[in-house]
Amino acid sequence: MEGLDNTLTVSARKEMYKQVIEYSFDATIIHSDHAILYVNQAGEEFLGAKKEMLIGQNVCSMIKEEDVTLVTNRISEIMSQGRMAERVELTLIRVDGHLVDVELTCIPVLFGNQPAIQTVIRDITENKMRASELLEIRNEIYEISTAIVPVSDGVSIIPLGGRLSDDRVDQLLDTIPLKLKDEDLDYLIIDFSGVYKLDELMVSFLFNIHDIIRLLGIHPIFTGIRPELARKAVQIGKDLSDMHTLGTVKQAIQYINKRKK
Repeated sequence: MEGLDNTLTVSARKEMYKQVIEYSFDATIIHSDHAILYVNQAGEEFLGAKKEMLIGQNVCSMIKEEDVTLVTNRISEIMSQGRMAERVELTLIRVDGHLVDVELTCIPVLFGNQPAIQTVIRDITENKMRASELLEIRNEIYEISTAIVPVSDGVSIIPLGGRLSDDRVDQLLDTIPLKLKDEDLDYLIIDFSGVYKLDELMVSFLFNIHDIIRLLGIHPIFTGIRPELARKAVQIGKDLSDMHTLGTVKQAIQYINKRKK
């Protein structure tokens, strides 16, 4: 009788647990030793199959081959340490073969008296699409704002403005040389008067773009460099004395015109 009581208790715990997560809006599966023990209603809808078909399947069958090692290692870590793992993003394979970008939250649980893992699945496909669209828009804005403006024969200017982030600096270092290779320039003026944050990243960009332009056979002139940028360069051991700097674009154009006479 004692064994029967224990069995009923385990069965009751399982049913109680199922009732808690069955109507959750998040797709949820319970699995142990890689085998699926339970799937809630949202999980059925998300994975595109009934519980009866999913229960017993290996969870790794829903994972792309290149991510299987990552998933199995995470499962081992969760079971051995007995604590929730950090959220992870990967691509899940639905029963119909459709690929979905998801975020997985994995928590160690007791399913009845069986150690298991509760995995909550959140579809992030739309979020990723939005992020991709925003990145595309940002790159388009960067492209427009990196215009090389002709001033006179053999002379152009690039006016910079705003804050130069890591991404923005990388984009500038990639696109400026590509644009310059089709330009027949003797002088390129890069104006920093619109850049409002002057930090080590800015100093690094200044020296990198100077060297790139020189290698292309073009004489770079930097304008609008405020004293705080010069001080920042000195603080990190950089010497601006080899660079041609002038206060304003007007002064740079006047200098070039004198050289051309």
